[in-house]
Amino acid sequence: MLLADLKYGLRMLVKSPGFSLVAILSLALGIGANTAIFSLVNAVLLRPLPVHDPQSLVTVSTTDQRNPGNLPLSHLNFKDLRAQNASFTDMAAISFNQVNYSHGQESEQIPVQVVTANYFSLLGAEPSLGRGFRAEEETQATPVAVVSHGFWERSLGSNPNVVGTTVVLNRTPYTIVGVAPKNFTGVFLGGGPSIWLPMSRNVVVLPDWYETRRGLFILAVARLKPGVTVEQARSNLRTVFANLERTFPVDNKGRSAIAVPLLEARLNPNGQGANVLVQQSTLLMIVVGIVLLIACANIANLLLSQASKRRREVAIRLALGAQPSSVLGLVLGHGMMLVFIGLAIGLVAAYSAAGLMRSLVVVVNPHDPATFVSTAVVLGAVALLASYIPARRATRIDPLIALRTD
Repeated sequence: MLLADLKYGLRMLVKSPGFSLVAILSLALGIGANTAIFSLVNAVLLRPLPVHDPQSLVTVSTTDQRNPGNLPLSHLNFKDLRAQNASFTDMAAISFNQVNYSHGQESEQIPVQVVTANYFSLLGAEPSLGRGFRAEEETQATPVAVVSHGFWERSLGSNPNVVGTTVVLNRTPYTIVGVAPKNFTGVFLGGGPSIWLPMSRNVVVLPDWYETRRGLFILAVARLKPGVTVEQARSNLRTVFANLERTFPVDNKGRSAIAVPLLEARLNPNGQGANVLVQQSTLLMIVVGIVLLIACANIANLLLSQASKRRREVAIRLALGAQPSSVLGLVLGHGMMLVFIGLAIGLVAAYSAAGLMRSLVVVVNPHDPATFVSTAVVLGAVALLASYIPARRATRIDPLIALRTD
């Protein structure tokens, strides 16, 4: 019975191409925009960090009386803070770079993160293959690499024996020692790496800053010791940095350091005001929600209009003994076909749009099946409800009055 109603709905779409096109495009726009934006919001606000005990992680930044907001650390200040603080079990440093990846006769620019050797162990992010970095690989500037799970699948063919092979970066062969966990893109939003390299002067983007205190290019993450609060860590950092300011007054004049919970720092990286990305995501969700509501209202109005044009047909069916449920199925089948086609087009558009957002805005898994399925179900149900209302109204026609009027 349902299949027959859907076939009837498809025939009705073909008979009214203008009506069908407007309805389908309205739904596709609303569904596509909502799904794409929700995939971004899910990645930024809802999805938990793929690390061990993220609540005990903090970022450590520089504050400067002459510059507002939270700033990166210099490499030398980071080393001193890591050695002298009493609040953290450990601290790791992260920097960003682009390298030239050569494969065969081709090459491309790919993003990398340059990290201290303790980065993966601090976060509790165990590689899915191989291992993380060893301390000597940082101090001796060993050319080794940990590749992201996505890079391993996309560029290395998911080779299970990839550990021990090499990748050529900036014309230098790097031995792959590990593959990062699936969906692990680091702890900071923006700039998801293809590869991680152990930190050394050779691979940072500004090597002249590596041995200076003025150059701020290090993002630092630390894990609080059990029982230590963020406020206690901040007090301890102020004390340590006050000593650094006295010891290196030219470079550190007016500077200090601050600890911020990682979950808060991800959404508010510069420490000032509400996070722009959160505001924009919320605004976009409101806008696309209104678009979907308008689309559903359009579908309901269009189906009501179509139902009024078919008033005589429906009345005849009812007068000849058709059950209201069968009439409901016919009209609803028309709406269901609109929803299914609009949903399919909208999801294809959302798939492409989410991929674009990955490259322009934030590190996300833009094609997360759970996000797409859940969003499609919710939005499809809303659109079907908009189809049900005119279908239900059609079954309440009094055939005698309708035929007498017509």
